[in-house]
Amino acid sequence: MLRVLNEIPEPHGAGEIARRAQLTAAGVRRTLGDLVLAGIVEAVGVGPRKLYQIRRAHPLAGLLAGLFAAERERVDAVFEAVRVAAKGLRPPPHAVWIQGPVATEEDKIGEPIVVGVLVESAELPNPSKVLKAALDELAVRHDVAFQVIRWTPAELEAATAAERAVLASATSLMGSAPSEGVPAKAATAVAGRPEKLPETYQEARALALAAAVAEQLETDPSLIDRARKHVARRLKTASPRDAMDLEEWDLLLRTMPVPRLRRFLVDTGPKATRLRQTLPFAEILTPKEREAVLAG
Repeated sequence: MLRVLNEIPEPHGAGEIARRAQLTAAGVRRTLGDLVLAGIVEAVGVGPRKLYQIRRAHPLAGLLAGLFAAERERVDAVFEAVRVAAKGLRPPPHAVWIQGPVATEEDKIGEPIVVGVLVESAELPNPSKVLKAALDELAVRHDVAFQVIRWTPAELEAATAAERAVLASATSLMGSAPSEGVPAKAATAVAGRPEKLPETYQEARALALAAAVAEQLETDPSLIDRARKHVARRLKTASPRDAMDLEEWDLLLRTMPVPRLRRFLVDTGPKATRLRQTLPFAEILTPKEREAVLAG
């Protein structure tokens, strides 16, 4: 909230601050009251149209502004270092971008910076490992983690709706934005392969399975360890795109308390919806249990 207030020069209402900070309006209103009492935020106007802004005369206002400026400079420096490292690849990639939570500023502590790399063909040498190695020093210096994902034009054209949503919000570092290579509609059937099922059906099926797992977790949290072992096995042979989601699952399974994980499994937000497509718990259910869930 303080970061949002620091970045906007004019006063804003609680609803707009909540939207920019991606928080609930009720929680923002309560916290704004506390910040006003602390003196770091001041209210402008009265009643339901009351607006809020940083009180620049507060002793901490300048320090906060410096903190957030340094934070932005650090991000810019990291992005520039990734750009320089990508330009050094041989053969050079067509495009490089940042995708996922970091690009949309929705990342949590410990989440990796996901770097997308567009190459002409999957037959060419995979630049992912080379670029990842080039970023190791940067990762140590800035205490961040990197995940590099290789894309080809064909993979962009065949991207799912969830993948297209991620690519649409990517931050371009080199070459064209990835969304320019993604068609507006889902790809049609590929010769020799059946047409994809409607995304809504896939998502509904995945949600039903996740809900069944969430219910089992209430009485059997040991399922988490089994799911982590399943993720570790799948990572050994996963495609670059699947590996990105599996690594996210590994982080969630290691860090989320059981109650929060159960809520995440049935969350209908974009991140949970995307990750349910690689649900590591699916293999824990017996075939009979899966059939019963899907039939219901």
